[in-house]
Amino acid sequence: MRLEQLRYFIDVANTGSINFTAKKFFATQQSINAALKRLEEEVGYTLLKRSSSGVCLTKGGQLFLDYAIETVDGYNRTLDLLAQLNQSKKSKDIAANLRIASGSVLCDVAFPKILSSFHGTYPKIDLKVAKLDNEDIIDAVEREEYDMGFLTANIDYIEEEVAKHESLTYKNIMEDQVVVCLKSNSAYAGEKEVDPVNFLRDVKLSYYNMVPSKRIKEYSYNSAMHISDDAEFHKKLIEQDLCVTLMPKFAYEELFKSKRFTCVFIKDTVKIMHCIIMKKSRKTPAVMLFADAVENYMLVNYPANKA
Repeated sequence: MRLEQLRYFIDVANTGSINFTAKKFFATQQSINAALKRLEEEVGYTLLKRSSSGVCLTKGGQLFLDYAIETVDGYNRTLDLLAQLNQSKKSKDIAANLRIASGSVLCDVAFPKILSSFHGTYPKIDLKVAKLDNEDIIDAVEREEYDMGFLTANIDYIEEEVAKHESLTYKNIMEDQVVVCLKSNSAYAGEKEVDPVNFLRDVKLSYYNMVPSKRIKEYSYNSAMHISDDAEFHKKLIEQDLCVTLMPKFAYEELFKSKRFTCVFIKDTVKIMHCIIMKKSRKTPAVMLFADAVENYMLVNYPANKA
């Protein structure tokens, strides 16, 4: 199926005349008609009813028209965005206001460096960043309170939640693993990984900057004491032997790793991802430029975790 076939079909549907369409596209009636017949063969359905008085849509043609218009419009919008993006990269003169929602790890650790570099390159893009709980980011982007969101969660959670919102899309920028952060003198401190069946049933859990996966919940008899993005609060809980904390390894490396704490992997647990959430209709040049900046930063600084 070629784009020109869809354009011919849309025009014939609007004019009711292959002759008018041929003149508009500087083509012969025979070539337009042949292109439309090939289109009908490809979709396996008669889309047009031809007669001596003109051309009209069949019921199948009426349904297909919506798809054709959406496809051509989407292609044209994408070309416009690419042209704007290409121009903005050359001129560095794009102006926009960009509202960003993010979980705490990227917001607290990565964004200060990314924002400084991004502002130096694109000084006319005004960035406003808000730190939200993971559960709130998707809904906030859906309501267009923010232009894009950065979410860290287990993969099945992200796929299920985004699937509930047809207007949203996501991109995995870095895969990660769940680790258990505990005191460096803990009995488990020398282990490379722990068996979730036994370990998670014997300890009190808290969660830092992540939504608990279904599998972890199944293994644990103990409800989470806290689900929070306050790193200092979790550190106090761990040091007081009130719990151990599950978190992305990226969070451990950036915020918890020290002489006081260590981490162990959980055997066979689900992977998590750091991803970008955005509305399909709001992929503006500014949004795409900042998404590229974050992805490039993660690729350069954490190449082993690249999605």
